[in-house]
Amino acid sequence: MRRRGFTLIELLVVIAIIATLVAILLPAVQQAREAARRTTCKNNLKQIGIAVHNYHDVNQMLPVNSPGTRPAGANISILPYLEQSAVYDLYDMNKTVSDPVQSVLKDKMPKVYLCPSTPEGGTPVGISGFQTSDYAWVTFSKGALTPSGFGLTPSTFMTPSKNFAKVTDGLSNTLFVYESAGRSKMRYYDTEMSQAYMDSKNWGNLGNSTKYAGWIRSWGWGLIGISYLMDSADPTGVQPQSIPTGPVMNVTNDMSSPYGFHQGGITILMGDGAVRFLSENLDQTTATRLSQHDDGNALGEF
Repeated sequence: MRRRGFTLIELLVVIAIIATLVAILLPAVQQAREAARRTTCKNNLKQIGIAVHNYHDVNQMLPVNSPGTRPAGANISILPYLEQSAVYDLYDMNKTVSDPVQSVLKDKMPKVYLCPSTPEGGTPVGISGFQTSDYAWVTFSKGALTPSGFGLTPSTFMTPSKNFAKVTDGLSNTLFVYESAGRSKMRYYDTEMSQAYMDSKNWGNLGNSTKYAGWIRSWGWGLIGISYLMDSADPTGVQPQSIPTGPVMNVTNDMSSPYGFHQGGITILMGDGAVRFLSENLDQTTATRLSQHDDGNALGEF
């Protein structure tokens, strides 16, 4: 007896069923993968938080940030407490962060500084050739609120004189580390700026503290940001125009602004070691107060 084959209609029905199942299951798979990546990001910050507390226990001070002419910034200082002593030993404490001798570290960034949700994470930044961390440390923690959100009169945080006792707002109310991800490229919203534009802004130069240069420079403002209007004719090559209203999170990673690749917000580390997911819709007043360690203002729900 001859076996009956599938008719064309039956094959089309099977293909349609398979396509429907894929359409249903694919978003679920993508969501599961992103959930796993977000968990890894949180674990990274938990490890950094534990390292900060261990560093403080030993040294009775916070790791120094924004080193400038100082020997090393926070990303370097806590390496021994992240089981990265071999990388720590490569840093020349007798030289500044921008000295060419530190280039031996450009491709030695520990994975704990990399959020797995960042596209092409770990890619070196153009000018310096350094890998870039996806996490920024609060350096200037206090500033006057303005319509743009910038703190224009900041007091420094994470300097040699700072320890837990100086965090008078309480460790559970004070931001220490936050996501400023994808800084191998300058980004505004979902737009990656052109190389020519980044070069014109000195993006990635180790000698420029405000333009992100690489993972050994642990620079960050805190949760202060500004909204921008992109140039419609040349969005990747023209300076976006600042505007007084709009979102201030996930807008840009320029100036180490709060920016991440998780849907709806960024991951942050508080002073007490707690790791939280912060909504990108957080109001600017609360965001700024989170970045302040001694202003005495009460925090609302966030």
